[in-house]
This record gives sequence, C-alpha cells and structure tokens, in this order.
Amino acid sequence: MSDDEGGFRGKLKVLREMRNYTVIWSGQVASLVGSGMTFFALMVLIFEETGQVTSVSLLFLAAFGPSIILVPIAGVIIDRYSRKWIMAITDAIAAVSTVGILVLYMTDNLEFGYILVLVALGDIFRAFQFPAFSAATTLLVPKKHYGRASGMLSLGWSISQMLAPILAALLLSYIGLGGILVLDIITFFVAIGTLLIVPIPEPKRSKEGTEAQASWWSDLTFGFRYIGDRKRKGLKGLLLVFFLSNFVGMMAWIVMQPMILTKTGNNEVILGTVMMFGGIGGIVGGAVVSIWGGFKRKIRGLIVGLILSNIGFLILGLDGWIPSWIVGVFIMLLLGPLVFSASQAIWQSKVPPDLQGRVFSARFFIALVGEGPAVMLAGPLADNLFEPFMMDATGPLEALFGSGPGAGMGLMIFIIGLIGILVGCVAFFVKVIRNVEDDIPDHDLDSETIDNESSEETPEEGTGEPDEPGGLAEESPDETRRELDVPLGDDEVH
Repeated sequence: MSDDEGGFRGKLKVLREMRNYTVIWSGQVASLVGSGMTFFALMVLIFEETGQVTSVSLLFLAAFGPSIILVPIAGVIIDRYSRKWIMAITDAIAAVSTVGILVLYMTDNLEFGYILVLVALGDIFRAFQFPAFSAATTLLVPKKHYGRASGMLSLGWSISQMLAPILAALLLSYIGLGGILVLDIITFFVAIGTLLIVPIPEPKRSKEGTEAQASWWSDLTFGFRYIGDRKRKGLKGLLLVFFLSNFVGMMAWIVMQPMILTKTGNNEVILGTVMMFGGIGGIVGGAVVSIWGGFKRKIRGLIVGLILSNIGFLILGLDGWIPSWIVGVFIMLLLGPLVFSASQAIWQSKVPPDLQGRVFSARFFIALVGEGPAVMLAGPLADNLFEPFMMDATGPLEALFGSGPGAGMGLMIFIIGLIGILVGCVAFFVKVIRNVEDDIPDHDLDSETIDNESSEETPEEGTGEPDEPGGLAEESPDETRRELDVPLGDDEVH
C-alpha cells in the first residue's frame, strides 16, 4: 500500500474518494438483505411442502434464469441511457413482483406456480442491476480503488448471506411470510432513495465506442464481438473458468440447503444458522479485500481463491453434521470476495468505461448461462441418482458421507468440490489466463477519449484541482476521467 494511504489522513482520503459509491452500496445491501429473506422463506416453505429438491431447483431457475437470458439486452440499454435512472427504475419495478406475492399471500391465493411467475418477473428487472452498478462503479471511484470497491460488493452479498437466512428463519415464527415480504418492499425504497441523492457521472466516449455502429443489433452483439477478439484470449479464458465454476457451483449451492433440511428434519433455524456463519465468512473476506485491495497481481488472487474456496465444498459434503457444515460454508464464502474482486478489477481495468455496459453484460451472460442447465440438472440428479445410490451405503462411502436421506446430496457436493479444484488448477497452467494482465493493456482514457469540450476550457479551469470523486456535489465527467487516470506506483495495491 502506498504511503499516502497508510496513515489516518490516507484512510480519510480513501473514504472521501469512495463516499458516493458507499452511499449507493449501502442501499443495495439493504435491498439484498430484504430479497434474500424473501427467497429463503419461500425456499423453506416450498421444500417443506414438497420434500423435493427439484421444486427448489425450479425456484432457483425462476430467481436467476430470466436475468441471465436478458443481460445482453440490459447491457445495450445501460450504455445508451443513464445508469443511475436504470438502477432506480428497475428497482422500483422489481418491487412490484414482491407486492404481487404479498397480495396473493394475504388473500390466501398463493400457489407454487404463481410464486414461480412472480419471482421470475422480479428477476427480469434485476437483470439490469448488477451490470449497471458494475459499470457505474468505474465512474464513481478512482482506478486504484477498483479492488476495494469490488471487495465491498462481495462484502454486501456476504452481509445478505449472513443476515437474510437467520432473520427469515426467526421471523417466520413471529411475523410469517407476509411480514417478511413487507420488510423486503421497504428495502426496495431504501435502495431507490440512495440512488436519488447520489450523482453518477456519464462516461466519456472512447474511440472504440464511437466507432461501433449505433444499431441495436450491433450494440447487442458488440460485447460478444469485443470479448471474442483474438487480442483478448485471456479474457475468454477467464470466462471459460467462471462458466465451469458457476455451472458446478450452482448445483452444489442448490443441493446444499435441502441436504441440511433433510438431515435436520426440516429445521430452518439450523439451516439459517449455518448460512449465517457462511455469511460471516464472506463478511470477513469482503472486509479484508476492501481494506487490503487484494493481490497486486489480480490473477494470482483469483486462482488461489478459486482453489481454496472449493475446499469448502469438500468439507460441506462430508458426514460431519453441523460443525462441518459451518466450516465448509465459512471457507467457501470467505474466499469468494477474493475471487470476485480480482475478476472485477481485471475487467474494469481492461475495458473502457463507455463500453462496460455491453461488454460486462456479455461477460455475465457467458459466465452465468451455464447456471440454467445446472439448476435443471441439480434436482433430478439429487432426487433420482445420488439419493437412491446412497440410501443404503456401506463401507468407505458410509464412513465419509453417511447413509440414508441426505447422504447422496453430500456425495454430490463433494464431487463438485473436486471438479472446482481441478478447474482452478487448469487455469493456473493455461498461459493466456495466467498472463491476462500482461497481455491485454489497460484502457487509456486520456488517449481514447473524445472530449468535445476541451477546446472551450479556460487556462484557469484546466489547471484547477478536480473535486474528489465520491463527494456529494455534482462532478463533471472530465473531473472523474482525470481521477481515474492517476498512475499507480509500483507499491500501490490495485
């Protein structure tokens, strides 16, 4: 870490530079907690009623499938219009789906099919949230804080993973599903409020973005063509790594919660407690990355974190009861922020800001598209293959994973952990992935930006000190651009 960020004044400077980002981040975290409580409550109620992992898989598919399909379209809209208003409007519309679930519940008309439709409707509009926030982050914080900002985003998810399950498990007994839905709706308004009070600068046009054709079809395919360029083989390699990791990881994540419910007699408080400790692991990991900034060489942190996080799946699958579940989920989520922040920092450094909506949306689509098939496979594999196979297990299999209900899901999770470790090891030995930071240059905003106002700038304006990014006063895009171009010293954590 550089000297000017090592002392008390340095820390205050970092806080000032990230103030706007932190305000929006806090609102998004509140919304994540509310949505997480609703999803957990629905998942528990559905599994208790059906006893089938396949039913949980369908809920996951409704909650994540539509956004994966629509994210390329979201990227085009994000690059064409205000990222701030896109996040605010889609937050408001997504809240409508939660209102619909609440109305059906209060009128005693809530059925499984209606839940799937309304959850899917909410996810359609959430397709805009993460790409827009990621693209806006580049404009809200200096380049040297990309790792910290990504660490905070991981921290926010971890806070949700810690608080949402245990709060939902406890509140179900007191205020029921209806009360949880009301709290979720309130958190939507909190998120929208933080967006309304914070200015988000518009990105300057890069040369590459200006030369791209303006048609919707061209914009829709632009992100895929950008990633597919032969000069960016390392980025394609990273995407393949995340595609495989997300494919198997989603199956493990879906199976994990029914496994715990099955082995504990549908005890949602135990499940919520395990998930809470997992969230604590994510909070610790996210806090460390937010303060530290991660490895200077981001790809190293990504690969190390990926391999170590899958050790959590190995432990989680073993027949060790509550302690092993807690340790496994803790390790898995502890390393998640390191992997995510490293990946985010690499992409944010390599892609010009005005292209990030389209490119990041294509990136998310490719990395996450495998989760749809994973969701559809996880339930049938658990219900029809692994669970029957382990129902009367003996010998080493029984010693490692137990026997009877839940043992098959444990074996499935363990195998997924082995596959995840293998993916991380392969990534280390593939040269284009290992050298992605060296082979692909960082975007250069000064040389690539078309500034139509520069000729009108007076000498006094051109030599003045720019406002600190993160202040609540409105900042011009030129000021933000200059902040983002501050060169990093050799000792800077970025």
